[in-house]
Amino acid sequence: MDLHKRLKHFINAFTVVTLSIWWPNIGVAAVSCLAAINPTIQRQIEKNNFVINRSLDDYAQNLMQMPTAFYMLLAAIPQGAIVVDFGAGQAKALKQLVEYYPQVALGVAISHTKPENFESPAHLGERFDYIDGGYVEDLMAAGKLDHLKGRVKFATDFFGAFSYTHDLPRVIQTYVDLLEVHGRIFVHFSEKKNIVKKGNQELSLIDWLSKIPGIIVRRQSDKYAGHGSFYIQKVNEQVMVPQNLKIKKIEAASGVPVRFYDMN
Repeated sequence: MDLHKRLKHFINAFTVVTLSIWWPNIGVAAVSCLAAINPTIQRQIEKNNFVINRSLDDYAQNLMQMPTAFYMLLAAIPQGAIVVDFGAGQAKALKQLVEYYPQVALGVAISHTKPENFESPAHLGERFDYIDGGYVEDLMAAGKLDHLKGRVKFATDFFGAFSYTHDLPRVIQTYVDLLEVHGRIFVHFSEKKNIVKKGNQELSLIDWLSKIPGIIVRRQSDKYAGHGSFYIQKVNEQVMVPQNLKIKKIEAASGVPVRFYDMN
């Protein structure tokens, strides 16, 4: 029996409490650019050489400090909500989420490339969609995500676009534009592989994110050395992400790439 089923009765008992805790009413072509920086990473993205079949239990174990809190959060998602997974791969976690939580109206998987052996979940019908064909920031610029703008309640990025993009400010702008007010995106990334310099000072990506007006950023989990999770919650209707974080170099590495940023 998987973790979700073992926790089902526990989660249901706390759904009402969770609603008040987790959903408070508080007030350039990417391909060519990235290829020029590091063709090895470009080939990895095009060939989908990633872990692409993570389950919902994998997300629960890593996106928050306590898996029970993650499932309680999902149980509190309101009726009619839209949920998105960025860098979804086989979309195993998203399929499970939509199946387990009938209040979710639509689950949208977004990836650069849909796996060749992807199995469409026919039993989910119109409650599931898959969008691919480019980097998320370019899909947004092309209008392919317009129908989701300001409508996403809950989203995830598990070593997805956040970890591979050459233009992080554009990705974050895309995320906050898609979120509804008070919506959240949970991100799992390798903090030790993202080096931010401002002059002689070394910062973290969390430091940079935390200074963006109109969003709340909270660390969630750092169970494994160098890896961590956080969430971004949109609290203002209009959020403008500053374009003051520039990629200096990307290096291929075991797992996600190492990225060096200059902040001005």
